[in-house]
Amino acid sequence: MDGFIRAVTFLSRLAGVAGALMIGAAVLVICDMVIERYVFNLTTIWQIDVVTYCIVAATFISSPYVLMTRGHVNV
Repeated sequence: MDGFIRAVTFLSRLAGVAGALMIGAAVLVICDMVIERYVFNLTTIWQIDVVTYCIVAATFISSPYVLMTRGHVNV
């Protein structure tokens, strides 16, 4: 039973790291979007979709980590 608990804890932490990386990727894409729009005067279509998908995926993928730390996701 201890092995199962350790495995679930490891997978939950891995999910938390994956969610944090997705949030970081969303921040970098937003920074890129701002630079491209205001410095280079370019318009892009894909960046808003990528940020939306990253935030939604990070919310759902990080759920096991939030549950493990007895946290709560506010909307």
